[in-house]
Amino acid sequence: MAPVHIGRYKIIEELGRGGMGVVYRGEDPVLERQVAIKVLPPKKLTQKAVDRFLREARTAARLDSPYIVRIHDIGEVDEIHFIVMEFVEGQTLGDILPDEEIPGSQALAELFRVFWQVLQAVRYAHDNGVIHRDLKPDNIMVTPAGQVKVMDFGLAFFEGSHSLTEIGQVMGTAAYVSPEQALGRLTDSRTDIYSLGVILFEMVTGRWPFSASNPLEMFRKVAEAPPPSPRDFNSSVSFSLEMIILRSLRKDPEDRYQNLTEFIADFEHFLKSSSLRVETPEPGPPSFEPPPPPPVTLEPAVWKAPTPPPQAPVFPAPGPPLKAPLEETRTDLPVDSPKPLPRPFSPAAPPLATALPQAPMGALPTPPRPAEHDPVSEALGYPVAGATTPEASLTPLTPAAPATPVD
Repeated sequence: MAPVHIGRYKIIEELGRGGMGVVYRGEDPVLERQVAIKVLPPKKLTQKAVDRFLREARTAARLDSPYIVRIHDIGEVDEIHFIVMEFVEGQTLGDILPDEEIPGSQALAELFRVFWQVLQAVRYAHDNGVIHRDLKPDNIMVTPAGQVKVMDFGLAFFEGSHSLTEIGQVMGTAAYVSPEQALGRLTDSRTDIYSLGVILFEMVTGRWPFSASNPLEMFRKVAEAPPPSPRDFNSSVSFSLEMIILRSLRKDPEDRYQNLTEFIADFEHFLKSSSLRVETPEPGPPSFEPPPPPPVTLEPAVWKAPTPPPQAPVFPAPGPPLKAPLEETRTDLPVDSPKPLPRPFSPAAPPLATALPQAPMGALPTPPRPAEHDPVSEALGYPVAGATTPEASLTPLTPAAPATPVD
């Protein structure tokens, strides 16, 4: 019998069936490695569902965590859509959980160790913008070494993808859906927090929070009924652990943990205070070569003009010298009548009598005083003030009186 191929992948054996299709173990002849191939049911997918599947599969393929099953490839052959994933040896958490039995302390410590790894996987996915929407024990693989691998991130079951003959699959999914999913409302990362609360409830009690006879009744209880206390089914559950479970199971997403960081902080605090010895494993190296980091995209910087340094003031260059406005020309004077020249200022000359003082008779002649030089007065013919002539400076001689005879 010729081997069956899907694309380039060789089908080896069937691993399981479910509402999302059939899972095969296959072989990649190019890279020479074993892979898991999930084939989606072709008759149950609308074009809208296919587009959503491809979009979320591409997003989930970028996840690179040791706690998450890596997606290698997605494709379509003859209208058959398939996903090629990392092949993981081991069991699902659903196979490990005891049916309606309360685990002992040693088994509970191992379950808490598994749950801590699941929290790390979901937090990493949320930090990278991927929501699971279908967290349940059947989507959690545990290797023989105790390593957790969460499957089907971003690949929630499609509406109408289950038939009436798959009632068990529907019930198994309905027990873990959040109230907003049961009511058909919009979901966000807090819907995964509710599903994690259901898984933790099942770990410590061996049962689901709600029991129902059909999926519709399960959806109604998830949406409306208050969750029971895990201490009602297992009295050894501590008060702090009970508070963690009940907070994650609240109906209103605003009342739950708002992110996985808060959830992990409370759970790790419980582990430190618990008498159980739970050793959280160190993540091992990934089983694939990690892709190179994406290029760093820098935000465009906002340019700001630099502040110029202070400068000395700059004065304008000197222009031509300012000229006084010309005097307005008068038109009331005759043309042939020139303006009289202004008479230069000169102090009034003193009278001649005062200029030539009379000397007493018989006095010695006084030498003439030099005249004050006034070129303007000399040019106009005016007398020079303070000038003396030799004639005026001579003092007339007085004849001597006759002598009186002596008797």
